[in-house]
Amino acid sequence: MNSLIAYVRLFVMVFHINRITGDNLWSSSENPLASSVSTAGGTGVTLFFVLSGFLLFMPFAKALLFNTQWPLNRVFYLRRFLRIIPGYYVSWIPRGQHSGNLTARSGRWQPSGNSI
Repeated sequence: MNSLIAYVRLFVMVFHINRITGDNLWSSSENPLASSVSTAGGTGVTLFFVLSGFLLFMPFAKALLFNTQWPLNRVFYLRRFLRIIPGYYVSWIPRGQHSGNLTARSGRWQPSGNSI
């Protein structure tokens, strides 16, 4: 199941890269399959949320099906924290070098003019 989510993540990334390039990542005449897959990648977002919700519910479903002890919320949230927070902070490392040069004006981040 985790490998399927990895494919869905890749599908979503290709979709977003295709959107950033103005839907011109692959030409539809030269490579119609890749063009169709990159354009339809938005369905990967829905599939990602459905599969993630299913995986998050699995410990609770096992407890219901096999009439065992219900998973502890504290353990559940600790595992979620330990899975999400490290990646969150790692994703901010490349952005950290620019954080001093940005200010929030009118709800948008803009250069502050104090760049080095």
